[in-house]
This record gives sequence, structure tokens and C-alpha cells, in this order.
Amino acid sequence: MASVAQSSRPRNKKTLYHEFNQLRLFNSIETGAKMDHWHVELEGFPADAGNVMSKHGEVVGRYTCDENDYLEFIPHRETEPVVSGYMVGPFCREIAEWLDKKETQDDC
Repeated sequence: MASVAQSSRPRNKKTLYHEFNQLRLFNSIETGAKMDHWHVELEGFPADAGNVMSKHGEVVGRYTCDENDYLEFIPHRETEPVVSGYMVGPFCREIAEWLDKKETQDDC
């Protein structure tokens, strides 16, 4: 899997957005897919906050991004974040894993 080169420059929302788009492009090229491997979408990213959409197009919660580019995901009907981090790719992956685990628990 291709990786996005890390630089020593400070990371801000603009660089995070650029890295996010590079990662999406690399993954699309490698898999030959048209973004269908993305399981969540951060609506309006790199905004300070926005909705998190599932792979089915359902709004499952909200994300926030502070002045230090620290991301947090707060699901609907929750008051505390369940996923947080600095890197967008792993952040989205962890949300997708959380959603899959939640769906599995709801099916039981």
C-alpha cells in the first residue's frame, strides 16, 4: 500500500486535507476502485466540525477538529468522543471499525 510522505513542516487543516486527498488517490489507484473502499465520510472536512456519514449515507455522529488538528468523533446520543486522533486516515478507519462493531452488537 502506498503511503503519504511525511514532512517536517507543521501540520494544519490545509496540509491534513491535502494528505487526506493524496491517500484517497493512492488507495483508488492501488485498488482500481472508485472510492468504494471508504467507509465513512467527514462532511465538510477540513472544517472545524461536521457530520460523519456511514458507507450507507446515514449520519452517524459528528466530528470536531480543534486548532491543533486533533479530531474527535462523537456518535449520536453520546456526549463523549469514542474515537480521536491526529491523522485523518486512521481516524476514519477507527470510526468504520467502531460502526462495524456496533452493528454486530445490535444484531445480537
